[in-house]
Amino acid sequence: MRAGRRPVPRTASAPIPRRRKLVYALAVTIAVLAATELGGHAFAAATGNSRFCHHAALIDAIGFPQFNEFVAPDQDLFWRLVPGVTGAELQGAIGDSGPLAFTVETDADGRRSLPAAPAAAHTVLFLGDSCTFGFGVDGEETFAALLQQRLPATRCTNAGGSGNGSSSLSTSRPSCSGPRPARARSSAPPAADHDGR
Repeated sequence: MRAGRRPVPRTASAPIPRRRKLVYALAVTIAVLAATELGGHAFAAATGNSRFCHHAALIDAIGFPQFNEFVAPDQDLFWRLVPGVTGAELQGAIGDSGPLAFTVETDADGRRSLPAAPAAAHTVLFLGDSCTFGFGVDGEETFAALLQQRLPATRCTNAGGSGNGSSSLSTSRPSCSGPRPARARSSAPPAADHDGR
């Protein structure tokens, strides 16, 4: 020890108050949960939408690869129709059905376009799979369009999507411009599910 310098006495550190410990533990917990959530989102974005990829491969396999140009991945529904498609002609075949050709048009909300129903007092919303969508037929030949032709003062909205089984109906929340639908109809029976839900 040098001459003239006095040793500095060590003092015991004061205990950390319980409230400060609680705040610190809460902050660390929130930071860990936020980092986990962000990591999960990054992982999900990196792996892509496997059901969308499966659907695209299925559409290619059945002979309508052009249809993949009109669907886009969707976080809730797995895929959805692209809005604003006009006059897209599709040609192909499903199994031994022989050649099929039909035209696809979608409205601004990404639903199958139907002829206008200007004097409509009621709206019927159709939810469902490729039967509702009308895969293989032109828009005016879908059963939603045919019903609209037969029921005066009724606007039908075709929110069907190719490959959407009944499991997607539980997460489907289609917006409806105009009056609220009086009825909703689904053509996808529970047996149409392909993923066991």
